Amino acid sequence: MQSRFPELVAAAGHLPDGLVLDGELVVWADGRMPFEALQRRAVPGGRTAARLAQEMPARFIAFDLLQSGGSGARSWSSCSPTAG
Repeated sequence: MQSRFPELVAAAGHLPDGLVLDGELVVWADGRMPFEALQRRAVPGGRTAARLAQEMPARFIAFDLLQSGGSGARSWSSCSPTAG
C-alpha cells in the first residue's frame, strides 16, 4: 500500500504519533472521485506509482478520530453530546 500511494505516506509523516483516523481513500479525477481511478492507482508500484501520484493524486478523507496521543475517543467526555 505504501509503495502505491507515496503522497499519502509523505502526508502521514506530518501527523502526530498515536493518532488513529478512520476515513476513505479517494482519487480526484476530472472533478470527480471515480472508483476506477482509485483502482488504477492501487495496482502499480515503483516509478509508475510516482508518476500516477503526480497525475492522479490520492487523498484521505478522515471522518472519525478514533485515538489521539494513546487515548481512545470513547474516553473523551467532552465529545459526548450530554457533556456540559
